[in-house]
Amino acid sequence: MVTLLGDWNSMRLHSRLYRYCWLGLLVMILPLSACASDPSSEQLLEENQKRWETQKLDNYRYRLQVACYCIGEVTNPVVVEIRNGETTSIVAADSGKPVNREFFDNYYSVSKLFDVVQKAIDQDYYKLDVTYDATLGYPTKIDMDYRAEIADDERTLTIDNLEVSKN
Repeated sequence: MVTLLGDWNSMRLHSRLYRYCWLGLLVMILPLSACASDPSSEQLLEENQKRWETQKLDNYRYRLQVACYCIGEVTNPVVVEIRNGETTSIVAADSGKPVNREFFDNYYSVSKLFDVVQKAIDQDYYKLDVTYDATLGYPTKIDMDYRAEIADDERTLTIDNLEVSKN
């Protein structure tokens, strides 16, 4: 019987090698499959931009908060209102008073917010984390850092309270 099966130490060695080979294979394949299943920033942008454009929303408003190392009223929350596809007002969220629109040139519509994300992708920002609304597709948070070695260039845009109006 010993001659048919070989000695016990030889069987244990083969069994152990077999397990190590499978373990090594799993260690190499699992990270690759995880990466392959994660959509790229570009893919997420395209999917959500299509979702937004499919809605054909020309009348809406949203609250925007910019967090950055900026001076002035840039970091105060504002309400952006769009009518017939055009930005009609940008006012302070707390007082309703008009703000300097120049501060918000890049953020005055959802289309402009998509442009901000595209620019960050095109310029290969060090950090870009974007969260999108699952239903309408607009960005709800854009967290970006242009370069790791540049201090205080981080910027976070938070978009919430988006309300769609009929007219």
